[in-house]
Amino acid sequence: MRILFLNGHPVWINGLPWGFRQLGHDVRIVVNLQKDYLIRHMEEFQPDLLVTVGWIHNYKPQNLKNIKEIANDYGCLHVYWATEDINFFEKWSLHMVRTVQPDVVFTINADCIPFYRDLGIPAFHLEFGYNPSLEPPASELPDPRYNHDLVLVANTYDEPIFRKKTIQVIVRPLIENGYDLVLCGKGWEKASCLNSKLLSKINYLGPIPFEDTFRAYKSAKITLNLQNQNQHKTQVTLRTFEIMGCGGFQLTARIPALNRLFIDRYHLVMSSSSKETLELVDYYLDHEKERQTIAKNGQAEVLSKHKYDKKAAYLLSCLAMCLP
Repeated sequence: MRILFLNGHPVWINGLPWGFRQLGHDVRIVVNLQKDYLIRHMEEFQPDLLVTVGWIHNYKPQNLKNIKEIANDYGCLHVYWATEDINFFEKWSLHMVRTVQPDVVFTINADCIPFYRDLGIPAFHLEFGYNPSLEPPASELPDPRYNHDLVLVANTYDEPIFRKKTIQVIVRPLIENGYDLVLCGKGWEKASCLNSKLLSKINYLGPIPFEDTFRAYKSAKITLNLQNQNQHKTQVTLRTFEIMGCGGFQLTARIPALNRLFIDRYHLVMSSSSKETLELVDYYLDHEKERQTIAKNGQAEVLSKHKYDKKAAYLLSCLAMCLP
């Protein structure tokens, strides 16, 4: 199958496209969504499937119109993966679906499925995954920039509300108590959830390249991770899979969706309060062998069930099931 992937963000080109290629499919990634460029790719590549993902700045109104027209004019099947659900369901996902009218929608939050089906569009649940080819060579680890007790790679923004709560439970107590934490990501210098006095107490590196995130996960003793929702049985963050997949030891917030996928203190470690966070960090910093065992268990689980080739195969099986 020939697949035209219409999203050039580093996070997404290293996801499903890698999975499709592992299955033997031919994938072309397109960054320029102007109509003449799309026409050229359609005529040269003759794709069987168009794939759009999430929301990027390049999904401008005219470009979305171009995608819809190209799919219709060439009779090409179009799949949209709604990776911004449920937090930005109306703002981005629903807007995207109504504008480009894809043939099938996949969403990271199963509770969104009925809304897409009410629009007459087949919809399925598809979690994030992991691409093991992104792991850095062992000879380059640990990276001195991230060789700390704790690391957090995350952006901060006002939404969703539970993400801010996660920061209070997972991050704030460690900063207040002076733990060896390196913080990476956008927006922390003006984060409303942490004042400047607290931020001045940590090693803040700012945004880092996507490929460096895996160096951070494998270099730190404990990798902190934020979650965006705790009201749904599905939807965990992408980094949940990436941290475990590359062999990092993960401490994150306890949510129902994680309990469905993984076992606490066997694949990763979950916390429900500031007090529990401090207790867990103290314990696992002092128990390296247990920390390494949990990290290995988590990695084995992700590599067994959540690599992107399995996600791609599931996507294609859903298409075969719902389309003539």
